[in-house]
Amino acid sequence: MYEEDKIKVFSGQAELIDNHTALVGGQKVSGDQILIATGTRPTIPQIEGLDQVPYLTSDLLTIDETQELKELPESLVIIGGGYIALELGQMFHRFGTRVSILERNQVILPNYEPEVSEALTFALREEGLQIVTSAQVIRVSRKPKQEIEIVVRVGDKERSFKAQKLLVATGREPNTDNAGLDKVGVQLDERGFVKVNDELQTNVPNIWAAGDVIGNQTESQPATPVGAHDGVIVAKNALAGAHQKIDHRVIPRTIFTDPQVAVVGMSDVEANGTGIRCWCGTIPLELVPRAGATHQTNGMAKLVINNDTKEVVGVSLVMPNAGEVIHEAAMALRFRAKLEDYIDMIHVYPTMAEALKIAAISYFKDPAKLSCCAE
Repeated sequence: MYEEDKIKVFSGQAELIDNHTALVGGQKVSGDQILIATGTRPTIPQIEGLDQVPYLTSDLLTIDETQELKELPESLVIIGGGYIALELGQMFHRFGTRVSILERNQVILPNYEPEVSEALTFALREEGLQIVTSAQVIRVSRKPKQEIEIVVRVGDKERSFKAQKLLVATGREPNTDNAGLDKVGVQLDERGFVKVNDELQTNVPNIWAAGDVIGNQTESQPATPVGAHDGVIVAKNALAGAHQKIDHRVIPRTIFTDPQVAVVGMSDVEANGTGIRCWCGTIPLELVPRAGATHQTNGMAKLVINNDTKEVVGVSLVMPNAGEVIHEAAMALRFRAKLEDYIDMIHVYPTMAEALKIAAISYFKDPAKLSCCAE
């Protein structure tokens, strides 16, 4: 319980003027310890003509959005093929908007397993979304009847897309500018994220940082629960001298498309990059009895396994309720479970979670030739 008279709330742009004092709306606020938790904002790419047309960002449903969307558009072009673009794109498609997604890389979700990108691309296209990859946006312009034209280069050809609304979803950048961090000597990385040690302390001893503003520092991943978790650690370290170290080895993540995407741990490429000799088991969702029974077979499950120790070091899922299933995998990674642990674990039949067991079984035998519940 907090005593109200001990909590003071100040509103306005905050700027550090020394390593103990911030200026907020013309008023000085001082403290022994300072936490930087300013988060991130949508990245706006340098595209010819973009500053001359109205566009939306991932914050389009908030009161702070300059072009806040209040009516359903007939058509929408989205620049970007990451999780924000895919979640919002499918949502608007299901509302009845004609949606086109333009991704500059060869696949959507380029930082995920290729099987994830392939499975979700198939599902979204099957539903009716237009997804164009290897699409480099050249320029945008305003056309008659309030239309926006987006010209892209795909291969050696130019293509034109027109829509009532344009959504830019090309990533996020840290809110570290205009915060006075340079005045007090807080170090930033090349992208502007605050650099921290494994106790979330900056190079200035009494200044700490947590949440999206540290980016991928200490293998963190931008997400609300990660920021909340790390904030507790900062409080212990800054106020109680606990020296607790963070552990970002196991962070489950979910993309709330349909089917959902959920991952935890390392991908195949990441594991190999650390020197792990991997074996990867991938099964199509059609081998999972629950998926067949509910006619929801668009998807896959993949395990990344250290072939020397048989420890499972990464899991990727594309399936209904993947965000629920991934927690079993996350707990298994937390306690360094091995391949046999997934197989020996008795799973409820039929459930989507059985996909983990079936993918593990595929190390030893072809699961397509097994009857239900067989090992």
